[in-house]
Amino acid sequence: MNFATFTDYNGDFLDSVHFPNIASQFPFRGKGLYKIQGRVSEEFGFYTVEASALYKVAMVPDPRYTDTISRSSDNYSKSSQSMKRGINQTNTAV
Repeated sequence: MNFATFTDYNGDFLDSVHFPNIASQFPFRGKGLYKIQGRVSEEFGFYTVEASALYKVAMVPDPRYTDTISRSSDNYSKSSQSMKRGINQTNTAV
């Protein structure tokens, strides 16, 4: 039996319980976005999701956080030309 805590879109916490047959059929696969299917239950004023399925959802990479810079982009070209001329982003001489 596994227990997990997730955060939703709004940053609120979500507790889930994964019984052994579900945990072996739908294993947790590390950090990421997950779609949880199941039944919401309430016990002693606390809500949990009794998971019936757990799917890891593919994420689309955000180009702002990549390690490589696309040299063909206009922004890169403009900023590199400005640096070559000794001009910073506020258009004052460096």
